[in-house]
Amino acid sequence: MSVQIRRLGCGLQMRTFDMVATAYLGDLTVEQPQYKSLVPGRETLFVIDNTHKSDQNLLQLKYVQANKESPFFATDYKSTEQAIDFSFRTLTVTLHQEALVSLKKYAETLQAKIAELQEQQGVKPKETAVAANAVDAAPEQVEKRALSRTPSQQSVKSLSTFESMKLSQARRQRELEQAQDDRIIKTHVNALFDALSVYVGSNECLDTSLGISEIRATVIMKVVCFEILGSHSATYCPLCFIIPSMLHLATSSFFIMHCVQCPYMYTYVPECVQLGYHKS
Repeated sequence: MSVQIRRLGCGLQMRTFDMVATAYLGDLTVEQPQYKSLVPGRETLFVIDNTHKSDQNLLQLKYVQANKESPFFATDYKSTEQAIDFSFRTLTVTLHQEALVSLKKYAETLQAKIAELQEQQGVKPKETAVAANAVDAAPEQVEKRALSRTPSQQSVKSLSTFESMKLSQARRQRELEQAQDDRIIKTHVNALFDALSVYVGSNECLDTSLGISEIRATVIMKVVCFEILGSHSATYCPLCFIIPSMLHLATSSFFIMHCVQCPYMYTYVPECVQLGYHKS
């Protein structure tokens, strides 16, 4: 078995009015060359494979935190305090029956060897150590609970439930009035899941393949408003070695969801697709 990880890194940049953090993973592959591939274009079996371009990264994350006092807050940062961009390119997973059995045997053998080494070195089992720590920590937890009851009882006596609810409602009303015309975005998240392909089969043939592509999600959080937009596409092909495609999409998106939640307002707008069946 061969496991390869390429182009793994991160970066951090801090300036007067902003901070930018990045992380990326180029490629991740797990190969078992003793088995034949179920995916066209590969000779040996890749349990985990990548098919994106060489200049693209499998995973990429970018986090930008901007200060509202920046003179370019409305132009360069688009009035956004926190922006998160996440992208996941293409990943192919092959569930090969014989390969999975061999991986299971390898994991069991490795676990047995680790347990044998721990016994030789006199290491206590994990469950025993955890149980002993729990027994030792029990008296301390009882003492902490006993000490924490006194201030909590005093606080309940000093402030009734009705008064606390009244104060919280008044504070929330003030916040809503102050942020009624506020257009500053607290958090903006953009997530892109390009493609995931799953192949299921054995040494004899390919049984099933499943592909999910173009999952997009956007989350916008403001002081008084919360918005979510998501969509994805999918294709399912059982017995694809006989029938090229039994289920395909008649539109570009399989499911679209647009949800906006504001004070005293909640909307949910789903849009489904038309499904088409391939005639064999």
